[in-house]
Amino acid sequence: MVLLLAAGAAGAAPARDRAPTIVMPASHGTAPWTLFAHAADDDRRRDERIASTYRWTLTDGQSEIDAVQGWNVAWTLDAPGTYEVVLDVIDSRGVAARAVRTVEVEPPDGRVRLVAPPGAGGDDPESPTSLAGIMATLVDGDVVLLPRGAMFDLTEPLTINRSRVRLGAYGTGMAPVLRWIGDQITPFGIIEMTGDVSDVIVEDVVLRSVWAGERDGVRGVRPNGHGITVRRCAFRHVADAVNSERVVERLLVQHCTAEGLAAYFAFGQGSDHVYLDNVVVGSIFEHNLRFVDCERFLVARNELWNGPKSCIWMLRGRDGFAWANELHGGQLSIGPNHVAGAPADRFVGAGAVENVSMDLDIVGPAIQTRSGAEFVVIAGNVIWRDGDTAIGLAGYDEGLDRTSRAVRIVDNVAINMSEHGRFLDCGPGVSGVGVIGNTYLAPNLVTGSYRTAVLFVLDADLRGFSAIGGNLWPIPSDAEWVPDAVHYLWPYWSEAAGYHTIEQWEVYPQTGDDQYEVVSEQDVAGLIEPD
Repeated sequence: MVLLLAAGAAGAAPARDRAPTIVMPASHGTAPWTLFAHAADDDRRRDERIASTYRWTLTDGQSEIDAVQGWNVAWTLDAPGTYEVVLDVIDSRGVAARAVRTVEVEPPDGRVRLVAPPGAGGDDPESPTSLAGIMATLVDGDVVLLPRGAMFDLTEPLTINRSRVRLGAYGTGMAPVLRWIGDQITPFGIIEMTGDVSDVIVEDVVLRSVWAGERDGVRGVRPNGHGITVRRCAFRHVADAVNSERVVERLLVQHCTAEGLAAYFAFGQGSDHVYLDNVVVGSIFEHNLRFVDCERFLVARNELWNGPKSCIWMLRGRDGFAWANELHGGQLSIGPNHVAGAPADRFVGAGAVENVSMDLDIVGPAIQTRSGAEFVVIAGNVIWRDGDTAIGLAGYDEGLDRTSRAVRIVDNVAINMSEHGRFLDCGPGVSGVGVIGNTYLAPNLVTGSYRTAVLFVLDADLRGFSAIGGNLWPIPSDAEWVPDAVHYLWPYWSEAAGYHTIEQWEVYPQTGDDQYEVVSEQDVAGLIEPD
């Protein structure tokens, strides 16, 4: 079903063939069942797509259950019944259209197999109750439940080789622990999936290794196949929490926690991944979430702690969306590796929307694009960045023949209480950059040394920008080199002639109706300070 909800200016209503389409690999399943959906590529150009809002809502037909933004979505439905998936797309003019799909969830019908506590189970071939015996006799649809309060020591991976299997917990008390005491260095996971399994759920278990801090140690879950869900799990002292290096199609990781990781919380490779409502406290050697050759993924409502590496790195792939995350210590980075990458590497189609960034433990931007990031929207973020860059765009890399292209920087708020720093640090040779409707609160800013400016652009002119307008910029509290200097535009640093006053800046045709105001510390004091 498609509904056109509103029209903008006369003649602006979209044609019927521009209405959204929801793509689902399946519209029915057996509880608990995870639905996966994404918005079909339509006739919108990519620049139109990143300028539009894609809002997904899950309802039971009467009331809203959950809602997220992004280009794809996944939800686990625990109860039988009829549900509706609603996709609202609102373009930059406010023109909206809606698509609705109905899904049916049937009551559970799998065989429930209760695992005995360690040492208490039997291995009767007809009715095994030990963990090893049950896992060796899995059939499609089995529900394997571990006793709460128990700890299972493993020297070999726990292998799931059947589809529609659910591995979880029963009883009361603490979640069962799967503790790895096997090889210190291993390519495997505590939980392995083999073959082209589908619709597997791992839930309510703790995955722990005795080899803390081992970068090449055991992973928590190493999924394979498609339609995989990992939820309400705790990862402790493993290398990666969830590693999808075997190219997993359709993966949901939700309500998980991780501490003491040596490497990634998620190494994302495949398509249609969703990482929702997780809490990740640091990584010794790597990024929290890193995506390579991943197509369509959503990272939403997570609390991520890291540094000096990234909280999120969309390295290579397309259509990745980070929404409403709380980022501590590490960057949100979009685009290929500039050291080990190839000229053809790109990340095409990325969203960094309504995130909060604070407490950065790095030198450099809170949110950045690397050369090879194309069609990116950075919108509605709140960035606490004292003494450094809120948003950075890498410029043209001659050796790799790529740049930051078609980047929309819209409606962000950045706060800087230091004398130094900048809202935007932009390299030379970018293309199609729009800076619209942003607010920079920097009451103590002093332009001059340390590359300090509101907008810092290393180029001869603003031809790499499509528009700069509707922003609220601070009038610096002082200027060291050039009186009343606000922005910097010059092919290199440092040159006093690169500093521009407001009047000099507004000569460029790309600039528009920006406002400039004196900002005081009292103006900022009313904002909620980060913890």
